[in-house]
Amino acid sequence: MAGIVSEHGLEILSEPEAAALYTFKYAGHSSSMIRANDRIVVCDAGGGTVDLISYDVLQVEPLIVRECAAGTGDYCGSTFIDRNFERLFALRMGRHYDALRPEHHQQVVKNFETAKMAFRDAPGQHKFFVNIPTVDEIKEAGVEGGHLGISRQEMRSLFDPVVDQIIDLIKHQVMIVSQGPQRVNVRRIRPSILLVGGFGESEYLHKRVSQWASQYDVQVIQPREASTAIVRGAVLKGIEPQSGPGKTQVTRVARRSYGAPTSQLFIPGMHLEEDAFYDRFTGRKMAKNQISWFIRKQHQPVTDDHTFSYAFSRHFRTVTPWTDTLVSCEADRPPTRYDPAVVRKHCNIVSDLTHLKKSRFSRRWKNWRPYYMAEYELVMNLKNNNLGFALHYKGNRYGATNVNVDFEG
Repeated sequence: MAGIVSEHGLEILSEPEAAALYTFKYAGHSSSMIRANDRIVVCDAGGGTVDLISYDVLQVEPLIVRECAAGTGDYCGSTFIDRNFERLFALRMGRHYDALRPEHHQQVVKNFETAKMAFRDAPGQHKFFVNIPTVDEIKEAGVEGGHLGISRQEMRSLFDPVVDQIIDLIKHQVMIVSQGPQRVNVRRIRPSILLVGGFGESEYLHKRVSQWASQYDVQVIQPREASTAIVRGAVLKGIEPQSGPGKTQVTRVARRSYGAPTSQLFIPGMHLEEDAFYDRFTGRKMAKNQISWFIRKQHQPVTDDHTFSYAFSRHFRTVTPWTDTLVSCEADRPPTRYDPAVVRKHCNIVSDLTHLKKSRFSRRWKNWRPYYMAEYELVMNLKNNNLGFALHYKGNRYGATNVNVDFEG
């Protein structure tokens, strides 16, 4: 995650989102690489992970983007090329490998970094050299003058398993944005792939992705300072206006569904008899263990400062603290009934209204005895992937809490 502290608090955004923000801002001011109605697949290729997320660019200035597919990712960053090199180095060195001290092994991998970033698989790049500490010459290992020689073909063998995995991720993300609910219309939307992150600067990665993308008339953008795009995007997010016409607007889709357990009026054929009970105050047949979903996975795009409000009611004779629970589900179709196998409890929100006089509640009667009803709202406000969760009753706010929700994957 990337973030920056301002007078408005700590703002958190995902690394791909930060990188995209920088590139969209940079490209919008400096070139025609990014235009309104473009669809952008952001590929944040780092050291350990590669993360992808896709946006529709609705407007460039001020920037308004809409997330059009949930993010994906995997562990296939540049450090996995380092691991392939370590195996090659051990194989080439043979019995001499164990003679090197552990700190020398680490130094060799660091020295490989220069060759890794220089590799383009260009015809003139016949051999790459990596300095080996304390070793001058081992002919059978290909070490001369203290340097291990690596052929262009060997470099490809180190890169290709990792790059192939990245291209598979990109293929999958492009397939999602091309065939999902937000289907690509190639006459209106120009799909592009944005390479950012430390490994995103690799010329070989750019070359391989471009070769694949050219088959589908998809352009590949590799911005300047791709490795620092995340940091630069976080800074841009921190210094931009918090509201008004200059503020960047990002519309996201949820990676999970979020809701709250409820009891509902029993409907035969919809609810299970095992969930049935009779409300002791109203006498109505109800179904327990039901869930009201407020945010549905990949269903409803939401923006920062978006507020969700849902009405609930309670019946009681004695005023005690009320507990409501926030739950989530990763299934594409969340169940209407609580199932602990697929539904996860996030937190409880405890609202203490015991200080209120009973006259603040609606009085009802049953068997000549009074009981009370409270109609209230659970209000949720999304800001920077944090879901503010509170109970509102007659204009007052109770039991506020904050929960980090997954809009970034």
